[in-house]
Amino acid sequence: MPKIAELKSRFAWGFVERRIAAAKVSSLEDRQPVFLLFTPRSGSKHFLGLLESIPGAAFDFEVLGNVSRHVSKMYFGPFWLVARKSLGRWVRRHRRGPHLLRTSYDPPVFSSKDLCLSYLSQCLQAIDSRICAVKLQYEHFEIGGVTVADLHGAFPTAKFVVLYRRSMSRQLISHAMCGVTGETGWSAGRTYVETDRTIRLSNVKIRSYFAAVRAINEEWMKLPVLSEHGAVVCYEDICADPQAAFERSIFPLLGISPTPVIDRRFQKQTNRPIEIIVENHDEVADLLNAPDAFQDYELGLPERADT
Repeated sequence: MPKIAELKSRFAWGFVERRIAAAKVSSLEDRQPVFLLFTPRSGSKHFLGLLESIPGAAFDFEVLGNVSRHVSKMYFGPFWLVARKSLGRWVRRHRRGPHLLRTSYDPPVFSSKDLCLSYLSQCLQAIDSRICAVKLQYEHFEIGGVTVADLHGAFPTAKFVVLYRRSMSRQLISHAMCGVTGETGWSAGRTYVETDRTIRLSNVKIRSYFAAVRAINEEWMKLPVLSEHGAVVCYEDICADPQAAFERSIFPLLGISPTPVIDRRFQKQTNRPIEIIVENHDEVADLLNAPDAFQDYELGLPERADT
C-alpha cells in the first residue's frame, strides 16, 4: 500500500490495540458465551435468529470477520467511517491467499492472542444479555491468531455450537448466488423478489468446494471441547423443526428449560429448484446428487450420508 496510507493504517491499528489493552478484561463467568462455528451459507443467521428468541439471549455477528467495522465504532466515535477505511487496509495487508474457505493471515491481525481475547471479551460484554453469542468461521481464527482451545481457556463457561448444512450442493449454490447478487441475508417481515439470475458450475469447482467444507467440518468435529461443552446442529433440521432441534441439543447444552423458538429476524433467500438455478445442471447433476454431496455429523466420528 502507498507509504502514507500504510502509516495511517499502522497508527489507527496501534491506537485500537492500546484501547483494547487498557480495557478491563472479563472471563464472563456470570454470563453464558456461545461461539457458533460455521462455514459460509450454512444458515448461521437463521440459527442466531432462533437463539435470540430464547429469553435472555442475544447475539452479534462476525466480530472477527468484521473487525475493522467493530473496532472503528467502538473506539473512533463520529469518525468511525474514516477510521474503518484505514483499519480495513491493515486487515487486508495481513491476508494471504485466496484459499477456498481457509484464507490465512500471516501474521495475524492482532499482535498477540491476549489482545484478541480481550477484544472478544469486550464484544461479548457489549451484548446486553446473559446468553451472548457470536459467530466465527475458519478464517476468523486466523485473523485473531487464536484457537478454539484458547477461547475455552479464556471463557470457561463458553459453549460451542458447530453448525453444518447436510446438502453441500445447496450450500454451494447459495454461496455462488450470494456472489452474484451481493445479498447475504433477508430480514423477516419484508417482501423480497427472488432473483431470476442463474449460475454455471464446473466439476472442478464442485469437487473442491465439497472437499473444503467437509475438511473444515471434520476438523471441528475432532475438537475435544465439544464432548462436554459443545453441540452439533444441522441446518436442515432447524428448518424442518426448529423446536425439536433446539430441544434435542441447544437447551440441554445451555442447561435451561425449553421455550418456544422462532426466527423473527431473517427469512430464506433461495427457494428455486437447483435445476433452474444451475444453467448447466444436466452436465453436473451426477456430482450435485452424489453421496459425497451430503454430510451428517454427530458428536464423535463424522459419517457420510448415503443419499
